[in-house]
Amino acid sequence: MLNHSQYLLPSPPFYGVSHNKPCTLQALHPEELPLINGASVKRIGEFCAGRYCAHQVLEQLGFSHVPVLKNEHGAPVWPKGIVGSISHSSEMSIAVAARSEDIQALGVDIQYYDRPFPDQTFATLFRHQEIRSILSAQRGLADRFAYSIFASKESVIKCIYNAFGYWLDFTDILIEIDLTRGWFLISIPKKRAFNRPGWFGRVYFDTAYISTATWLTHSK
Repeated sequence: MLNHSQYLLPSPPFYGVSHNKPCTLQALHPEELPLINGASVKRIGEFCAGRYCAHQVLEQLGFSHVPVLKNEHGAPVWPKGIVGSISHSSEMSIAVAARSEDIQALGVDIQYYDRPFPDQTFATLFRHQEIRSILSAQRGLADRFAYSIFASKESVIKCIYNAFGYWLDFTDILIEIDLTRGWFLISIPKKRAFNRPGWFGRVYFDTAYISTATWLTHSK
């Protein structure tokens, strides 16, 4: 099994784990069990796998048997001194974390893309420049471009929320992606307060999944 996180971010300062199977309730800390009350079997498996990855990452950072709870918006609550992000799609889950003294905030996302991207959603997810880049992609690569841009935006949304407590819309974000080099540039045209010089992210893909990550360093 490939660990997507090791291809996305350098360790240290980042620590990551990916897992390609649903997990059972045994993967959870007792304090996490109430977080899935009433959830479907599918949701429980995904949640447990995501928390399994988070626990593995925290152990690498010196935190054992520590719960990762969630706030009123459903975002993970990491132990004091740690910033992190969790994502899951189909059977794959990923978690990445770092010490808050090193990194201000980060966001990760993973998407299963073994199917056409729903083009009826383009107008609600993408800006005009992004749609042009998707439609002008080489033959057979349009879906990969679409999923990569979508996953990049998901990671940016998480990163900004983790840093500032603000939820961006998908169309607030403009992504310029280079799949060959494995990175993307980020700008937020109408929310300039969130822009950072040289802000970028990483993208990695295999035959079925695309994973993305971005982060903010502390302002100098």
